[in-house]
Amino acid sequence: MFAILLVSILIFVLIMAALAVQIRDLMSSVMALAGVGFGLAIVFLFLSAPEVMTAQLVLEVITYVIMISVVYKTSKLDKTRKYSVREISPAAAMFFFAVVFIIFSIRGIKDLPIFGEPLMRASSLQIAQTISEIGATNIVTAILLDFRAWNTLMEAFVIIVMIVGVTVILRKKGRKVER
Repeated sequence: MFAILLVSILIFVLIMAALAVQIRDLMSSVMALAGVGFGLAIVFLFLSAPEVMTAQLVLEVITYVIMISVVYKTSKLDKTRKYSVREISPAAAMFFFAVVFIIFSIRGIKDLPIFGEPLMRASSLQIAQTISEIGATNIVTAILLDFRAWNTLMEAFVIIVMIVGVTVILRKKGRKVER
């Protein structure tokens, strides 16, 4: 049942992503894109990754507010023009970047260590201590909240500063009116 629910949410995310690309009305496209972000946050919640879910939600809200304000201040419709025959077609550009991505992916996968072997000695110590001393069920959350708590606190601080910055930029009171 869990897998069916997770797959259905991922299908919803894919549908919303396709809609965000195809819709000509930019406000509707931004709303569809927000559906992608919030759907991914729900997926992270189901996968027991609360730290990643929190970061996803906060950044999604900030991005949503910025995109809505930009669309509100500018054009409401997508006015991109079609490519002429003399220009590079989007399919050719996509093919080129796909080939480059595949080449780099294959080279990167060859250099990966055997699955399950830690890259550093510190990570194996953290995994052993997580299971024996902390007793957490989710190793990633235990490492983020116990071993890297200051880093997590600073990430939360950066996110709060971004929220305050967006609020200051988008405020209505206190702005000087140009005449």
